Order: sequence, then structure tokens, then C-alpha cells
Amino acid sequence: MWKIPGSYKGSHPNGQTCISANRFLVQEGIYPAFVDKLKAVVEKLVIGDGKKDGVNLGPLINEAQFKKVSEIVEDAMSKGATVLLGGRAKSDVGKLFFEPTIITDVTPNMRMYNEEIFGPVVSLIKFNTEEEALTVANNTNSGLAGYFYSEDVSQIFRVAKKIETGMVGINESAISCTEAAFGGIKESGLGHLDGGFFEKFGSLLRQKSIHDEEKMATPLAPLPEVAEEAVAEEAVALEARLLGEEGENDSGNETLHDTDSEPEDAEVKSLEFVEDAVGWNE
Repeated sequence: MWKIPGSYKGSHPNGQTCISANRFLVQEGIYPAFVDKLKAVVEKLVIGDGKKDGVNLGPLINEAQFKKVSEIVEDAMSKGATVLLGGRAKSDVGKLFFEPTIITDVTPNMRMYNEEIFGPVVSLIKFNTEEEALTVANNTNSGLAGYFYSEDVSQIFRVAKKIETGMVGINESAISCTEAAFGGIKESGLGHLDGGFFEKFGSLLRQKSIHDEEKMATPLAPLPEVAEEAVAEEAVALEARLLGEEGENDSGNETLHDTDSEPEDAEVKSLEFVEDAVGWNE
């Protein structure tokens, strides 16, 4: 089933990260229950000084951003959106604090439908079919990150392929990791940060990093444990066999390893021979 805490985490801390979720697309069949559960989670959030225990949300970064968030919420309200929770400044806590906000009945003519909010505001949009959801999700000028929750594996791969973002989270809101390239498409920058081919030619190609939750990954089978004694015995047997073959073919001349007139340490000489024989030096 869908995850309320995990999905909401994607819009925080305070919505002030470049990969924060701005719009929540919720299927009509679960919309009422989803809204109720989301509201219950958000109502428990504590606003205040982030250095204090138990605080979940801090202030917005500056006055300009506080003004922008306020204007985006006011624009939605003036065009028919419903503020389910929050929607106001939290002046009793501090100058730049804004209440965690949930807004429903969001339509394409509203700023929050198309703009990055960068604040503690979640907009909810209903959809019926998968195709409808993809149309809404892709109908933006930006394309950095998108998130998708489902337990249908075939649907997961299908939707992840069609979402027009540089990064996709599957049942997961923490999508940035060292191993995968970071970047978006459309107006979300040119190329990816990965130090490789795509970083140099990202403006010409489209790369997508897909992250799913840990439990969905299929772990590799562990390598069989081999006792050190068995490895040592196998190495000795291989060396004896190879040295035996060398003796049979020896014409009386020096071997390839006896290139110096000085006698070599027998153990080092044998090790070098085994390394060359099995290709360790290649």
C-alpha cells in the first residue's frame, strides 16, 4: 500500500531542497483515505528552532523565499484551491516561519501547479488512470526528480521509463546516492554530475537514475566461503604442476624468469612464475 510518511518526507526538509516533491498525484480510489492520513501526519509536525529536540520544521531561508511561498499559496486560494491545513505564517515562532500546508483542488492555472514552491507546502491532485497521471506529471518545464509509489512491478518499470525526469524514486523519497549520476532534463540543468561520459555530453543525451526502496532489490547470492587452507593447497598443487611441465620442456637453458646471473630467492621465483602462468600480471 502507499506510504504516507515516506511520500511526505520527499517534500522536506521544509521543502527547501531541489528534489523536494511539490505536487502529490493521488489516485481517486484512495484519495479520501490518503488525505486523511496525510493530514494526521502533518498535524503532528513541530515548528521551531532546529537545534531543539523534537522540532521537525525550521524557518524559510530568507525574506524573499518567505514572500514567494506566501504569494503562491494566496494565488491558489484566490483561484479556488482549498487549504486543508496551514497556509499562514507562523509569526509567533519567528519571522520566517511558515505553517506546514496541505492544499487540495489544485488546477493548472495556479502557480503552485507549475512552479517550484521551495517551502513546506504540498499540493494534492487527483487522477484516475495511469496515463492521466503521466500526462500531469510530465506537463512541466522542469524535470529533475519524480517519485512513484506502487507494488506492481510491471507498472513500476513502465512508469519509471515514461516519467520525464532525470531521477526517479520508486517507493522511496531519498534518491540521491554516490553511485548514481545527479541531474535532470528539460529546464532542470544541462547534463549530470557523475564525472564521466554523461557529465560531458549530458546536453545531447538523456540519462535517468532510478532508485527503489531497499526491500525491492534482489540481493546477490553470497560468494561461497573457501577456507584459507584449501586456497593455499590449490596454489601449491598448481605451482607443482606448472613447474613439472616446465621441467619436461626444459632444454637446459635459463627459464624466462632466470634473466639475471644472480641466483633468486626460490620462494619469490616460484611466486612470479605462478603469477605469470595464471595471468595475474596482465
